Amino acid sequence: MKRIIVICLLAFVAVSVGCSSGNVGLKGTVVFTDDKTPVPNGIICFDSGTINARGTIKSDGTFVMGSLKETDGLPPGDYRVFFIDVQEQTGERTGAPGDASEPVYTSLIDSKYLSPDRSGLTANVTKDTKTLSFELDRNPNTKR
Repeated sequence: MKRIIVICLLAFVAVSVGCSSGNVGLKGTVVFTDDKTPVPNGIICFDSGTINARGTIKSDGTFVMGSLKETDGLPPGDYRVFFIDVQEQTGERTGAPGDASEPVYTSLIDSKYLSPDRSGLTANVTKDTKTLSFELDRNPNTKR
């Protein structure tokens, strides 16, 4: 019985190591469609249905993808791409006199990019994929 448990554990470790070592180190950029300026913040998400990976968008529009760790890459495959938390503080909401104010945030990008079902963005990641770039429409309801 102990021998079977040890064999199962060794097989699990081998599969786990094999899966993680096949990740693709993926970097990229995200810019606005209209003027090609960087999208200054947010999170880019890749969803294959079974694998979820994400990367934090830096102020210069660059990102590095990670699936288990922040920058460990992701397995090759076909992904739907969407974004979350791409917003900026646009004001403050105040309550009764003396109450603390609450920040008001507004999305910088068109709401279609906030859903994997509606974004229309996809990525085919192969072992040779090193960088990807995305262009996003601005939120039409915000002033520039």
